[in-house]
Amino acid sequence: MSDPDPVPMATPTTCNVVAPTTLKANSTFEATVDGITFTVTVPEYGADEGESLTVPYPAAPEDANLKKYSAPTVKFRSGLYSCCQTFGSVFFMAWLCTPCVIGQVIERINLGWGGCPRIYANGNPDKRPSPPICMCFAAVSLLLLVISVAALVMNVPYGFIFLGIWAWYMMAVTTCTRYNMRKKFRIEGSCCGNGCCGDCFAAYFCPCCSVHQMITHTHNQEEYPYSWRTRTGLRPDAPVIV
Repeated sequence: MSDPDPVPMATPTTCNVVAPTTLKANSTFEATVDGITFTVTVPEYGADEGESLTVPYPAAPEDANLKKYSAPTVKFRSGLYSCCQTFGSVFFMAWLCTPCVIGQVIERINLGWGGCPRIYANGNPDKRPSPPICMCFAAVSLLLLVISVAALVMNVPYGFIFLGIWAWYMMAVTTCTRYNMRKKFRIEGSCCGNGCCGDCFAAYFCPCCSVHQMITHTHNQEEYPYSWRTRTGLRPDAPVIV
């Protein structure tokens, strides 16, 4: 007598996940259950750090070969000065090569040269491969730095004028990138409502901390470590951002 066919296990309707930090109502975070990564929306009463939440069981992804990542919303993953708490490649890149890192942020979330969304004239997003913004920012910054040092050594008047113009341009790009990143992930502004005043202050007074906060927001650094060698700061196996 043959053994009876095994009875398939029924898919559960709910599962429990743990809030990674204290979150407000309707904010989101990423959780993984049975190998399925999905986005959890915090209920109306909010959630405390470590609190267990009962949520619908996630459906299997339609395309298992395309990994996607949904960054947290409502608030940045880390504080503006969290860069001082950890030391690693992303910390040193943010402080020693700020233009390169802001270029990586721009390419990572598909923005343009000025830190604004890439869209066609009809308003549809431009999904073509991003231009090499990170590489150009790094190359121009290095070139202007060399020219400025040479001008200083040769005692050439106004030798720093182009570097100064570039610094103001990068501050404007950092402000726009931070503002559009907050809009994309529905992150509350630090002052003056949802305006760009707080973004401008962060870009002006501490651009290094600002770009560090942005580059570490979209991916968990423990799961997807930062890579200074790539144009997005992510390794090839990192999932795309949605």
